[in-house]
Amino acid sequence: MLAPAPQKFWKVETPHCRQRPGSQASPSTSRVSRVSRVSWFCALSLCARCAFRKRDKSEKSSTRVRSNSINSTMSILNEAWQLGGWKLRGRVVLAPMEQVTDCAFRRLCFELGASFTWTEMVRAASLLKRNNSTTSRIDTLDPSTPTAVQLMVSSPSELRRALQLLEERAQSDKLFWARGIHGIDLNFGCPSPHIINDGLGPAMLSRPQVLRQLFDTLADWRAKQKVLPIGAIGAKMRLGLNEDEEEREVYLRAIQSAKGRLDYVCLHPRHARDESKIPARWEHIRKAKEVAGHRLAIIGNGDVFSRRDAARMIRETGCDAVMVARGATKTVGAIFDPSWDDTDLTVQRAEEIEGRLNDLSEKFGVRPKIADYHKE
Repeated sequence: MLAPAPQKFWKVETPHCRQRPGSQASPSTSRVSRVSRVSWFCALSLCARCAFRKRDKSEKSSTRVRSNSINSTMSILNEAWQLGGWKLRGRVVLAPMEQVTDCAFRRLCFELGASFTWTEMVRAASLLKRNNSTTSRIDTLDPSTPTAVQLMVSSPSELRRALQLLEERAQSDKLFWARGIHGIDLNFGCPSPHIINDGLGPAMLSRPQVLRQLFDTLADWRAKQKVLPIGAIGAKMRLGLNEDEEEREVYLRAIQSAKGRLDYVCLHPRHARDESKIPARWEHIRKAKEVAGHRLAIIGNGDVFSRRDAARMIRETGCDAVMVARGATKTVGAIFDPSWDDTDLTVQRAEEIEGRLNDLSEKFGVRPKIADYHKE
């Protein structure tokens, strides 16, 4: 039997139904009073059930809204986009990292969801000397993993000779280069003191004429060469050497020069003297995209440790894609997995990823320093 609705309860318990103080209740009054109390409890029970039902529905609805909102936010990371001549499956890419991004780690991250990868930095001067340690960094042994070679150069002539050497060796003793080098990147971001003291890396950003010549050299070579499957050319840079260069926005001048010459610029919004604990200033990525427009892709980089961070960077800056560095090492590549919900990995999942990395390391080989890093 259904309990009475609340309005009926209030109608039953009218003032004349209550017992006045000092009076003796008549049988009929007692019956009315008992009916009233029963009705009150029944109505209260119904109110409570209705309240709980409404709260449950509200909580479920809120959960669905939050879930839909998160899924909608995250879905942008899985959108296809164009990087030069390559149509990529998602907007999260793996950064070039010293002693980290060997062939095995790049392959692991690609399997998990990274849409593009870069080798460790290669100094063109050492490459031209045919230094074996330097040459081994171009370990594009897996042609199915889209990979660009990152070069550190000092002049247009050095760049031209290094590119020519890549072509020559791809037709002789490094045949796998002819299938596995899918792009060329110029490094203007390495903050190491010995790099800056040599006038390289971020120090090059204060030399606009040399930058334009480097960009022209790379673009002209890409248009003419027929040996390597180059689909994208670009550069990775910081805001400058110091706070003064950041304020003068020398990086925007470099991005202006890159338009019409390169396919992309990756911007790490710290200057060379900034430590990694200083927050990346994403507003500079937004400025870079405003200058680049549709003629140049901008890849944002810095302080991305979760998929939510990556989605937020795209939403707040308008950048075309997000490059992940420390976030990839901290999560052992899980940050690229579209199914990852940014929570701590389960022991089973962590073991699966680690086991896969070990298998890939055995397959492609790994240099001792990189092996030690991955063990840590």
